[in-house]
Amino acid sequence: MTCAGATREEMKYMYHWLQNEGNGGMIAHLEEEGIDPLKHGIEFSTYEYGVKGGVWHTVNTDTSIKGLFASGEEYAPMGGMTGAVIGGWIAGEKMVNYARNIDFVGLKEEQEKIDRAASLIKSLLNRHSGANWEEANIALQNLMLDYVGGLRSEPLLDQGLANIGRLRQKAYDVLMAPNGHELGRCLEVFNLLDVGEATMAAAKERKETRGPHKRVDFPFTNPLLDQMLLVRKVNGNISLSMAGVNHKNRKNKIKK
Repeated sequence: MTCAGATREEMKYMYHWLQNEGNGGMIAHLEEEGIDPLKHGIEFSTYEYGVKGGVWHTVNTDTSIKGLFASGEEYAPMGGMTGAVIGGWIAGEKMVNYARNIDFVGLKEEQEKIDRAASLIKSLLNRHSGANWEEANIALQNLMLDYVGGLRSEPLLDQGLANIGRLRQKAYDVLMAPNGHELGRCLEVFNLLDVGEATMAAAKERKETRGPHKRVDFPFTNPLLDQMLLVRKVNGNISLSMAGVNHKNRKNKIKK
């Protein structure tokens, strides 16, 4: 890492937050050794590149969604600051080039999705009785703990998927948002419901025990499954596939 292009004010800002994240010892060492990041290059971390989970992306920050690039901790969830800095730099350049060359299309193709989202937001804001986002959030937390917690199995995951579908429909029907802040939290809950469902579907698909993923009906690790499992939403369905191999997709219907 080199900070040769930074100003003293920027370095002061960076040191402030390094100190707040518990890196006071490192800062003191740099000062004692006369190392100035404005003048000296520093190697502060090395690691083998590898995706450890999160949004799927290539080493060039591309994701499966055109125009969406991974950066920061999403780019390197286990790679630390090195991966985050390098990934952010690459993603920034790619986003600029993409924005310069993209041909923007009209909204007609997406109008159905827009109308559906607008209808949901209108319903949340116009209800004067019902449940708040905290109730739905707690229900989802308990559901995830009960059905995809420490131990997992096919029957548990099947029931969990059914329950999360019912919880989503209930949330659509009764959640209310009296102000903009609570509207944002309601929408966050809907996003977490999607994440929870994707987690359950992926746990059901991975028929083995690996790390914290413990299946009582598949207690051993399968070396043939030492691959990343990709989870996508395609036409309202969850689509699962192993990265790098031909794999028959399994789809779980998402209740609207």
